Amino acid sequence: VETLCVFPTKGSLEKHVHGALKDLRSKKGKCKEWFKVPAQDAVAVVSKLLQAIEAEEAKASEQSRTEDT
Repeated sequence: VETLCVFPTKGSLEKHVHGALKDLRSKKGKCKEWFKVPAQDAVAVVSKLLQAIEAEEAKASEQSRTEDT
């Protein structure tokens, strides 16, 4: 069974996701877009990564606003 998980509007984080899943990359074919991992595990890794990145971005944004005042 193959499963496709999509995270709309999060394409800018693709490099981070690929880095986090690099050891699970599928060995089939030449494509680097596929990973051999249970869907629930992949979604958990991606979700955790997205939360961490978005938290960093929010913190940086808050610091920027603080510096502007």
